[in-house]
Amino acid sequence: MEEKNKQAQEAYRPQFHYTAREHIINDPNGLVYYEGEYHLMHQYNVHNQIYWGHGVSRDLLHWKRLPPALAPDEIGQIWSGSAVVDWNNTSGLQEGEEKILAALFTYNEHVDVRQSQGLAYSCDRGRSWRKYKNNPVLIPEEENGKRKDFRDPKVFWYEPLSCWIMVLACFDQVEFYRSPNLIQWEFSGKFGQGQGSHEGVWECPDLFEMPVEGEKEETRWVLTVSINNGAPAGGTGMQYFIGEFNGRTFRNENPPEQVLWMDYGKDFYAGVTWNDIPEEDKRRLMIGWSDNWLYRDALPTAPFKGQLSFVRELYLKKTGEGLRIFQQPVRELENCRNLKLRKEKHVLKAGEEEKLPFRFSALDFSCELETPEPGRGKAEIRLSSGEKEFTRIGYDFQKEALYVDRRYSGLNPHEAFPGVYEAPVKGGEGKIDLRILIDVSQIEIFAKQGERVMTNLFFPENYDHGYEISLHAEGAPGILAEYEAWEILITLD
Repeated sequence: MEEKNKQAQEAYRPQFHYTAREHIINDPNGLVYYEGEYHLMHQYNVHNQIYWGHGVSRDLLHWKRLPPALAPDEIGQIWSGSAVVDWNNTSGLQEGEEKILAALFTYNEHVDVRQSQGLAYSCDRGRSWRKYKNNPVLIPEEENGKRKDFRDPKVFWYEPLSCWIMVLACFDQVEFYRSPNLIQWEFSGKFGQGQGSHEGVWECPDLFEMPVEGEKEETRWVLTVSINNGAPAGGTGMQYFIGEFNGRTFRNENPPEQVLWMDYGKDFYAGVTWNDIPEEDKRRLMIGWSDNWLYRDALPTAPFKGQLSFVRELYLKKTGEGLRIFQQPVRELENCRNLKLRKEKHVLKAGEEEKLPFRFSALDFSCELETPEPGRGKAEIRLSSGEKEFTRIGYDFQKEALYVDRRYSGLNPHEAFPGVYEAPVKGGEGKIDLRILIDVSQIEIFAKQGERVMTNLFFPENYDHGYEISLHAEGAPGILAEYEAWEILITLD
């Protein structure tokens, strides 16, 4: 308990978003479910040595940190990758009754300055890990085996061909490989040239099949790719493609120049999903790194640096623009909330401030905002920690745009940090619904039932006594508003 209280008092340490006790974290890795536990691994930089950090949870809310799963060795540093349960012992590495967890990861090699893929496995539910004796299991064949970008393997079992599939990030595209046993891999196809955004290098891919909501037996494959430059808010971000996968390669069903973004905020990157979620659950669960490579090293936090997003449920829905990914916080969050205030629909006059009568550090805030004159006015939620420190979250009914303004949030640790960021969101009949998760130093906004999402860090200087939240209306006779505010009661291990 003393350790938990100490962490809660550390500057900017989130209460319900995952952080390491100390050192630097970034990309989530090795997300796998087994025997009642969600395993969450991640890039873990300890004095410039790259490990896989490790946490486990039974409810996606409370995480127990374990010792690092993978450590750098004589071959190289341990970069990003994924993990699976080898249910049928295709690898032949199982030793007893317990199924093995297998991790495929990128080696950034010491000597040859190349990137290759390694294998590690656990026979004790992820508590200890062994490297495969003949690592690496996959090396690049082009350019004398020293391709600059050949990394971040996402692996899963593909039932139609009874084989393992690996998707790898390779500079400006992804490549697909197949294996019968997680050890021997052969190239099967590639995708990406001329598709989507190419302002930055492609990283951390994921590939999965999803049902189309409301459509019986209709599915699509989704390919997600992070790019290290050119996102809507600047710097790093995530794009996705919708289409078909035939066991060899991916086909995009949208125009190649069309870019679909997972998140319009400044701080969501390298999101990947869990493998081996039980069949009776069927959810597609994602978590990302809440940060931006533009300013990672400048963030004002210690002894930890870096935090992850909250876990999200993904849905594939039909919209007027075609099939799109929707996102919502995992429903388990409802088990750790306390209702602070609920207010039915009422009029908020232009220029009027409506301040909620409590302070908080962790909040789940939902609201519906409506303009009586479609196409006019703004509705705004302001999060403040003092008279001169506030973050603006608003919707412009004329521009049909959601926006976040963190220019006056507090500390601006880097020149690329302050700014106003927008996401296009069509307001149906002059209405918009927002769900906002607020933690000590992170805000996640889910607009229009999660059709648009924005994730942003913020670092107020005067947050010690908690935050206040208020509603404002501008440029119209008034705004109709209704809302619920739930305090989040989670403190991580």
